[in-house]
Amino acid sequence: MVTEEGTGLRAMMPQADAAEWFLSAGGQPHANWRNEAWVTTGNGDYDPACALAHLKCPALFVMATGDLQAPPEEAEIARSLAGSDSAIVRIEGHHFTPYSGGALEVAASAACEFFLKFLRDQAAAT
Repeated sequence: MVTEEGTGLRAMMPQADAAEWFLSAGGQPHANWRNEAWVTTGNGDYDPACALAHLKCPALFVMATGDLQAPPEEAEIARSLAGSDSAIVRIEGHHFTPYSGGALEVAASAACEFFLKFLRDQAAAT
């Protein structure tokens, strides 16, 4: 899954920030995480954008400005393809920055506001 020194194995997420986050979080007591992937595509590519055409509801994109796993430019394109009801929140940092601390609070608050607005809009329409 991520690069682990001394193993010599290929990784799905070879970026240093991915290894740092997964190996740290996975090493926590009761984490039950293993550094492995069961299924990959033939070339290792993963493209969640293929689902955007089938999206039937607003979407919130939480984008890290220095993300190497999901580049910010691609998040901006995905947001534009998702429809006018969708929104984007930009957080300074790498892919895992929004997973903790103040950035998590920003992302979680934005998600709460987004979902409440969406649910209120849905309730008003019925």
